[in-house]
Amino acid sequence: MMHLAGIIGLNWQVTQPLFTILVPLNLLATTLLLLLFQPVFGTSFYIFCLICFITGYLVELAGIKTGIIFGNYEYGSTLGWKIAGVPVIIGCNWLTLIYCTGVIAHTYLRTSWLRPIFASLLMVLIDYFIEPVAMYLDFWSWQDNIVPFHNYLGWFITSFFLQLVFSALVPVRQNSMALPVYLIQFAFFLSCNLLYYFL
Repeated sequence: MMHLAGIIGLNWQVTQPLFTILVPLNLLATTLLLLLFQPVFGTSFYIFCLICFITGYLVELAGIKTGIIFGNYEYGSTLGWKIAGVPVIIGCNWLTLIYCTGVIAHTYLRTSWLRPIFASLLMVLIDYFIEPVAMYLDFWSWQDNIVPFHNYLGWFITSFFLQLVFSALVPVRQNSMALPVYLIQFAFFLSCNLLYYFL
């Protein structure tokens, strides 16, 4: 329901300012809801969450400072409070997507070495649909409004590393919310793209 309301609210000029303010809260709520369905907690799981959050934040920090990892971009105001130019909530986004794609890969693939590759490709796929929405909703902006190819390469490499961490530290890789959350996020960004380009 949150994402359905967001599709309408973020793409209607009258309600867009209000719904833009709610974006960080939606990201946080989605992460917490997802983790509530994790069947087994423990030290290694918490370490995984911490590594994902911190790595996600730090790779974005290195990204905006150097332009090497993803390309030349900068964050807007929509994602909320920033430290050194990077919204803190971006760590939740990385954690949510890595966790979802990791669970999906371990659920549907039997070949262990294919799982991190497949999960990382799922990450790149959703990022492809995030990028246009991110620009027009002021999540972040790219130099000359062009998303460079090596942004997707950077996403794949970062995701692959974090998928290895997921495989090593998450003992029970099952979560009934992982696939729905990924599909809802995917449908959200796909719908926003369609509304933006065709309405």
